[in-house]
Amino acid sequence: MSRQKQKREATRDLILSEAEKLFTTIGYEATTIDQIVEKANLAKGTFYYNFKSKEELIEALIYRNYDHFAVGVNQELESGKTPAQVLELILFSVADWVIAHPDMIRIMLEQRFVRISPADNKKNPSSFRELTALVMIKGQEQGVIRNDIDAGELSQMLAMMIVQAHLAWLAFPDKINLKEKFKNCLEVFLNGAGREIITN
Repeated sequence: MSRQKQKREATRDLILSEAEKLFTTIGYEATTIDQIVEKANLAKGTFYYNFKSKEELIEALIYRNYDHFAVGVNQELESGKTPAQVLELILFSVADWVIAHPDMIRIMLEQRFVRISPADNKKNPSSFRELTALVMIKGQEQGVIRNDIDAGELSQMLAMMIVQAHLAWLAFPDKINLKEKFKNCLEVFLNGAGREIITN
């Protein structure tokens, strides 16, 4: 990696770190780009060189956290944990982050619903889906997850369930235990909701 690229990545990481601190302490809506660049001790033009908007910043923050999750996922798969156990670890890690950053996940969900079309999803696949698809593939190789459906499609099905759980929790955070909600979603996803098998 060139020195210039290293410097740019370090600058992006600084902006992300300072923005995350502000979002966590005073909230997304109250945080301005001016405050972010002031905390990062950077020029405003430097922010816009790296990010087009606060919304893009949130997306980058979420992707950065999934990068951290990915390291742990590979380690857990290599340690001998089952795909179901690893999927639960992913969901619980996501839940911890969401609970700590409700403003960010709310804005992220709203922005993705508004501006991301199916075509965009192919160009910018969700990190959650990429991460869980890796686990699905491992489960298919082990014969514990059905392989008649593509791992990416299975991952997308799980992602839609998790999005609904997010929305329910955001609406009633005091009444819903997000980790329990995620765990229920995973159990239904892996085991099915009914006892009868649908046949042609």
